[in-house]
Amino acid sequence: MNCVKYILIPFILLFVACGSGKKEEQQKTNAENNGNTENQQKDAESPKKSVKFKIEKKEFKGEGYSISYEVITEGSNEIKEKVHSALLKALIPENKKYKTLDDFEKTLMQKKYNVISADCPTASREFNATLNNVGEVVGLSVSEYIFECGAHGIGSTTTQHFHIQTGKEITLKDVFKDEKGLKNEVEKQFCKDNKLEKKNSAYVEAGYEGFAEGFVLAKNYLFGKDGISFIYNPYEAGPYTLPPFDVNVKYEKVKSYMKENNPLGL
Repeated sequence: MNCVKYILIPFILLFVACGSGKKEEQQKTNAENNGNTENQQKDAESPKKSVKFKIEKKEFKGEGYSISYEVITEGSNEIKEKVHSALLKALIPENKKYKTLDDFEKTLMQKKYNVISADCPTASREFNATLNNVGEVVGLSVSEYIFECGAHGIGSTTTQHFHIQTGKEITLKDVFKDEKGLKNEVEKQFCKDNKLEKKNSAYVEAGYEGFAEGFVLAKNYLFGKDGISFIYNPYEAGPYTLPPFDVNVKYEKVKSYMKENNPLGL
């Protein structure tokens, strides 16, 4: 009987050890699987990385004008065509002479571009266009100031957005499912910035006559890395004496109003 005990005990110990080893291996595997699942969830919740593309800044100065803009040097043919066409249209709104941006650039390089005329010898033009990229969206922002011998010059900022691969124009409807909710958050931020009550009469008293019948989202906006900026040009929210202004809202405040799988990757 004692002999049997001595024979069985090693086998029992071996069995327990093997069982314990398998259990530890299983726990380790489960932990690794859980870790992978957590990583996958984190990846899914993280914003999509911006698609890489290269840009180059170009600057030209002449008598009465200063022009600078950014062009795409590396990217899809579609996005290059859309952005550069939009740039040319912004530079020469009623263009009938230049087929491409490169054609107009030659005129600038040869100093053949003029803004001064006999009727307005003090005319001037400042033009600045920049590009930015968030997710699958390329934003074009054009800021311009023109003086044509009137009572005063006029400045404005206009924006457009395009899909980085297809060149398709992107609007608020492509990003937001609830524009009313978005508008409400922007209005709240506007009131906070200006220390105003959220009511039309308060807006008018503060000089924002354009909001006499209710707050209005600006036509021009720009998607940034952390939030969206609504750009109010002269005369949009009030008289010329009211300076242009921006209302910036963090994405975290409007995330619930965004579409799933929106082109911003948020």
